[in-house]
Amino acid sequence: MLNSGKVKAAYVVMEDLEGDALEALQPHLEKLDFVVVHDVRKPQFKADVILPMAAIAEKSGTLTNVERLVQPFTPVLAAPGEAKAVLPVLQELAGLMGADGFSQQGVEAVMSEIAQHVPFYKGAGLNCGPFQWAFTDQQAEWRGWKLSAPRALPEKLTPEYPLGLITRESLLPYFDGPLLAPESRAALAAATDEIEMNPADLFTLGFNPGEWVRLITAKGACEGRLAINELLPEKVVSAPAASMDWLTTLTGSSGAVFPARVEKIEPRS
Repeated sequence: MLNSGKVKAAYVVMEDLEGDALEALQPHLEKLDFVVVHDVRKPQFKADVILPMAAIAEKSGTLTNVERLVQPFTPVLAAPGEAKAVLPVLQELAGLMGADGFSQQGVEAVMSEIAQHVPFYKGAGLNCGPFQWAFTDQQAEWRGWKLSAPRALPEKLTPEYPLGLITRESLLPYFDGPLLAPESRAALAAATDEIEMNPADLFTLGFNPGEWVRLITAKGACEGRLAINELLPEKVVSAPAASMDWLTTLTGSSGAVFPARVEKIEPRS
């Protein structure tokens, strides 16, 4: 439809739109006369208007994952400034445009309307608790989402390299599960330039958070401040892929674990 030339403007909700989906959409948006983006962060492409969105912890609704699990949630934080969820923004836009069908009074009313058209959601509500809708297609084989384990390279941990290094980006599915929305990443695996270790390893090896260290592997090295990440298992250290230029020279390195060691260095300016 965007290629038809009939669409002149678009309201783009960026709550879980990224990666390949965003790359596929971007060329079409660039041809439009007017683009409104509603997101929790600044968009990666040109927009005429940017509306701040309330993050998942700042609004009510449900999340449905690939395991058919419907999970209600309610706000635990107040949305900052003028940030709003999608529903009130749609209702204001519909009112200005004279469009019908957007008069639902709150999230419960929206969920009730969804249940009328999608039987799987019958009984869904903010107070119903998580539930999994039935898989009823007997002719299809249901295959649930499974987390693949990081792939280890042939090198083994040794006294010289006693830790396993993995890029922070490879660990995101472990922190997020199948939900990879931007606000989940921000809450559970905030992007930093720090080198992260399990607290047991950090203190056992005589380090302190905030110290400058060099992370050394047989393939290359990188430097950064040391930080604690309680989600990491023992004997595992992580660092952002951008800090490891030598990764670009390796094939099949995505999700791989590299033997490594950490050494304390003088602070960098």
